[in-house]
Order: sequence, then C-alpha cells, then structure tokens
Amino acid sequence: MKWTNNKWFRNLEDKYKLLWLYLCDSCDSVGVWEEDLDVPAFLLNHEYKSDEVLEIFAKQIKVFSDGKKWWLTNFCDFQYGELCSESNSKPIQSYIKLLKKHGLWIGYTKGMYTLKEKEKEKEKEKEKELEGGVGGEKNSALIISDFDSLRSELLNSEIWLQGVAMTYRIDIEHVITRLDEFLQEQKLKENLFRTIIDIKSHFINTIKLEEKNKKDGNTNSRKKTFGEAAKEFMETFTGPGSSEAEDPGDFFP
Repeated sequence: MKWTNNKWFRNLEDKYKLLWLYLCDSCDSVGVWEEDLDVPAFLLNHEYKSDEVLEIFAKQIKVFSDGKKWWLTNFCDFQYGELCSESNSKPIQSYIKLLKKHGLWIGYTKGMYTLKEKEKEKEKEKEKELEGGVGGEKNSALIISDFDSLRSELLNSEIWLQGVAMTYRIDIEHVITRLDEFLQEQKLKENLFRTIIDIKSHFINTIKLEEKNKKDGNTNSRKKTFGEAAKEFMETFTGPGSSEAEDPGDFFP
C-alpha cells in the first residue's frame, strides 16, 4: 500500500506531498514528530509555515505537548494495521507502549473505534440502497402478487442489479441468473407475497451467505438452486446426462 492510493494525498500541492513524505520518514515508529519545520524547508527547498501546514493536514495531524510534537494520526494504521492490546507480537506491544508513553493510546483506540463505526454505517447505507431503501426505486414498498409482474420488475431493476454485482464483486449475469432461480425457489415455497424491499433484502442475504461460503471454501453448504433441484428431479426419470433433462421448464411451468 502507498500514500498515492489516498485521494487526499494526490490532491496536495507538490511541496506538501514532499513534506508529508518527509514527516513519515522522520517521525518515530508510531508517527510522532518533534516540530522543526526549518529542517524540511532547508532539505526540500520550500518555505513552510506552521499554521498553513496544520490547516492543510487538519485531518492527518494532531498537535500535542504544547505544540512541540505532531502526531500523524493514521501512521500506525497505514504501517501496521490495527494495533491490538491483546496481541502477542513484541513489535506491536512496543508500539502500544510508545503510544502510551506519548499519552496517545486512548486517543488512538478512540480513533480506531470511530473508524470502525463509520465503516459499519457505510455498509448499512449500502445495504439499504441495495434493498431499495435509501436511493432505491419508488416501488420498493409495493406488494406485487402476480409472479410474472414481480419477476419482470426485479429483473429489470438495472441499477439495483448493478449495485449488487459491484458490492459483492460478482458478474452481473450471475446476479441475474441467481435472482431468477431465487424467485422460482420462493414461488415454489409460496413465499413471494411480500414487499419488493423484503424480497430484495432476502435475496441479498442469500448472495451474501453464498459469497461468504465461497471465501470459506464451504461450497457444499449452499442449498440447491431451483435449476439444480429441477434437473436432479428430472434425472430420476431420464437418467443423468440425458438431453431430456436440460430444460427445467418442461417439468415446472
């Protein structure tokens, strides 16, 4: 990972990009730097004023010890990932010890907690959008009793389908195929007299579980799709591999 992956860094003027890289190289192992802007000004051949620097890096630098020390607040996260007090790693424990020495450990843990909460909120907002809540379709609260109309409504929800594909990093064609199978499964269970938002939420949870099982290597835990169950049913009459077992629609209207 590089600082160039961060948009805020790429948007900096060149002189401040250089200063940030200097600070990262000159700070201690937890991102604390003893303020002395004359040194980078001399080395980088640029003039730096403390108030201007702190305004530009307001989200990245915390000043403490009466202004004598600057803390690059996301330095530890960038370098080591989350520091856990229960870790058995000696380097990790040494970083925690140094943060405590600087009086920054509580601030660090609060910052990590806030970051996690923000990430959770983002995930919740994404799921709401996908389910048709925030920014979703106007018809999300409707109940469509006719199966063909419901199927058409969902399969033609292009923005929602693309959102599901992007969120779970799967091919859009797979999402459409899986949605069609899902609807057929729910039809057989007579489980479709619900709002569109409820059906979308159920489908998303199904996709989420399937993708989790794939990552965990637990592919056998997924229930058979409608197509798979239909094909298996037909093969009990026609035999495995028979061409007559290719179209589930021959048995299931």
